[in-house]
Amino acid sequence: LNAGLILILDDYHIIEAGQVHDSLSYILEHQPPNLHIILITRVDPSISLARLRVHRQLVEIRAEDLQFSSQEAASLLNEKMGLSLNSEQIEALNTHTESWVVGLQLAALSLKGQSSYDRFIDQFTGGHQFILDYLTEEVLDTLPKNQREFLLQTSILERFCGALCQAVTDDPSSGQMLHEIRKRNLFLIPLDTEGRWFRYQHLFAEVLYTLLVRDHPGEISALHLKAAAWFDRQGYADEAVDHTLRSGDMHRAKQMVLKHWMAVRHRGAVATVLQWLDALSEQVTQDDPIVLLARCWALFLSWQNRAIEPVLEQAGLAYQRLLGEGSLEGAQRDQIAAQLAMMHSVLARERGDHDKSVAYAEEAAGYIPQGMMEGIGTAWNMLAAARAGAGDFDGAIQAYQQGISLVHEEGNLVAAYGCVYGQAMYMLIQGRLNEAERLCQSAIDRAEREGHGEFPAAGSLYITMARIELERNQLDKAQANLNTGLRIARPGGFIVAERTGRYVRAQLAALHGDLEAAVNILEDLERIVTAMDEPYVVAELSWQWAAHYIKTGDLEAAREKLRILDEKIALTRHANLLLWQGWLFPRLLAAEGLSLIHISEPTRLQV
Repeated sequence: LNAGLILILDDYHIIEAGQVHDSLSYILEHQPPNLHIILITRVDPSISLARLRVHRQLVEIRAEDLQFSSQEAASLLNEKMGLSLNSEQIEALNTHTESWVVGLQLAALSLKGQSSYDRFIDQFTGGHQFILDYLTEEVLDTLPKNQREFLLQTSILERFCGALCQAVTDDPSSGQMLHEIRKRNLFLIPLDTEGRWFRYQHLFAEVLYTLLVRDHPGEISALHLKAAAWFDRQGYADEAVDHTLRSGDMHRAKQMVLKHWMAVRHRGAVATVLQWLDALSEQVTQDDPIVLLARCWALFLSWQNRAIEPVLEQAGLAYQRLLGEGSLEGAQRDQIAAQLAMMHSVLARERGDHDKSVAYAEEAAGYIPQGMMEGIGTAWNMLAAARAGAGDFDGAIQAYQQGISLVHEEGNLVAAYGCVYGQAMYMLIQGRLNEAERLCQSAIDRAEREGHGEFPAAGSLYITMARIELERNQLDKAQANLNTGLRIARPGGFIVAERTGRYVRAQLAALHGDLEAAVNILEDLERIVTAMDEPYVVAELSWQWAAHYIKTGDLEAAREKLRILDEKIALTRHANLLLWQGWLFPRLLAAEGLSLIHISEPTRLQV
């Protein structure tokens, strides 16, 4: 026959007889040029695929090639299935099903007759009956029992490798099991090019977990604890804590959080620490001063200072109770006392009692024994902030400088880069731009050299560089540093850096003549700051607004923002606010055409 021939073998995965595979291999080796063979299979066939690939005799259409684009999903759902979904709803379904066509079809069948598309899409998971039935009947019921159990047990994992699966399932053949599952194309998605780490397709994982809850509910806690222990041994703190929390064993979860929270805080992942603490039950946290102080630090670094006071009071009571019981002594006692003093320094600064703030910070430094690195750098950082609030900028710069080397020694990157930020900002106030630049560049070089240039805490370094370049009117350099800083800082919930960065972005927009963009940025910040209700932060935003209004000629609005700034100065008496007031007021008067001769002497800072 000279005509082209196509041989289609559907459901080839059902074939188990070796003779059939051998016969197919023989045909492929000796097939005439006009013969094309199409295999439709869920499992890689037992023939030499590698040789066929090398000789370019194989065309493979795999799961990722069959995924629907948004346009294809819209055509299926609205044109073929008769729905009327908008683009956002289509995108949400396509994302959740990971563009799996059968998943989209089953979702469409389920959507018919629904009164609210949005509610259904939000709640659509692998636990939905249509999805559950399909994957159970078409996939899971066809598997050997040991493979099915392996899939159910590993469904608790968001990512996994052979060693992790072995730790969770106690099955020494886990690596081979993963290989078999991959050959069967069982919704296994590789996460690296080496084929070491994998995850399940989301809907498939949800089906597996639904069945695990139904069939083996008593095993779930133990599976999570095994996973947590493995991640902990391998140095994956986030996943170790996550699995311990998901086990429901709050006492073990508290110990895991206490083991890792400080290192995670040090790299700037403040939002992660707060999530961990929020997940712990009150029963295991209410009488533990260390856990309560961890929350105080997380609140402080996310600029939720008003929420600190009740937590700090509870921590102080717990500390006194343990002292009375004789449960605390030596270094642990001094460390807790030092952290309590640091937090009291923060609250005193918030109230405008800067003398007491400095005294608390000095007290904290005194609690830490000579030669002990843990905490001493942080204490100097807090002392610098207290001195700055009192207007002693030279003393603040000196304390920041002392703190930089010490906090690096204790591994606290948040405090290290906070010290750099603080020292550089007060150098800017004093007009020492070159020194500020050298300080920041040195810190950036060190961060990159030591492998933590992408940690959230490092974002503040680039944002500080953006401030420096802005002062020099080097707008392109400022923008480049700002973009890098915000990208790095944002995932950690590092509020101070992100807020500062947004102010720089607004100023850059205004300098480029895009006043609408500048106003939009400040309005977005207004919503955030209003919700925070922190006097210092409100004053900071009011200063930014007032400066913007003076530049644009809206002097009435500028006066209103200056009035708000005056109100917050009365509450906090922070030196920065007084400095901003002294900068704004004469500019407003000049803009109004008034003579500076008639200006009364401005409020002087009392240190």
